[in-house]
Amino acid sequence: MKYEEISNLIQFKENFESNLFMPNEIFEDLKANIKNTPHIAFAYSYIYLCTFNYRYAKHFSKGEIIDNAKAKELLGYDPKNRTLNYLIKKGGLLDEMEYLESTRDYPVSWEYSKMNAEDIQFTLSSEFGDIKGYLPEIPKRFFLKYPVKGFTRILEEDGEEFETIGTFYEVDNTHNIPFEVFLYCMSNEDIGCTGFYLYAYLKHKNDLFEGGFDVSLQNLSSDTGISETGIDRYLGALKGYKLVDFIHNQEFFAIGMRKEDRKANTYITNKHCMFNDIHIPFNKIEIMKKKEYFEMLKSQREPVNRADFDVNELPF
Repeated sequence: MKYEEISNLIQFKENFESNLFMPNEIFEDLKANIKNTPHIAFAYSYIYLCTFNYRYAKHFSKGEIIDNAKAKELLGYDPKNRTLNYLIKKGGLLDEMEYLESTRDYPVSWEYSKMNAEDIQFTLSSEFGDIKGYLPEIPKRFFLKYPVKGFTRILEEDGEEFETIGTFYEVDNTHNIPFEVFLYCMSNEDIGCTGFYLYAYLKHKNDLFEGGFDVSLQNLSSDTGISETGIDRYLGALKGYKLVDFIHNQEFFAIGMRKEDRKANTYITNKHCMFNDIHIPFNKIEIMKKKEYFEMLKSQREPVNRADFDVNELPF
């Protein structure tokens, strides 16, 4: 779907509904529980969409129900795709992981508390009882996802777990992904769920490391669960569309390079206002032939200094 189509369907209000904070622990949790790489990226994107829809009361925007079939379509999948159902069905894996909870009770509206500007209050459909005509007709088999982490989280500190308030009320140990980023990624076939997930991970790391995040392709693959081939492909898309800037911290790459000569790239995530509409070529690292690399190393070796002396002067 195109950017404008998704925005109009959701009835997105840019000035009031942009920010959405996601829990930092989500990356480790998804990687630990899902082995299929594309499904990890889909799961992150699906949780993000469910969290956004609940936070801003979007389940029935513009008279259309945002059910699982529509969610799949928004995320770039065939609505009839059944391979993802084990993740998102009622009692599915994301419910078991306690990131989501299937329910028929949905928020009709939200507002900030008059007593506390940071306290969000939701008006739920259940509060209207049997009043007919005010709320839309709900299919008998319809359910939506309650974003558990928005309300409560289980965190670990010093080896002990403790319960704390969720991301709707406390943003420590979270990363903020504006909805405009989601709209852009889902409307760009080169990026989609996997690119969105990779951007979110790099954004999370940029929040922790001022000036950019240094990481090798191998470690980035290990940290996200995306194959090295996938990392190379989607990093190329993020770079070309300017979602991510990067710095080569070595002048060239050669097969067989010494470990001490290898330096990880630095990745810097951009704000959505800097994204490109078209893919623009970017500077790639220079590739040096293996033979040339070893010849260069040989030429850099310092010559051995030889001292002239008379052998008769030796003390033995």
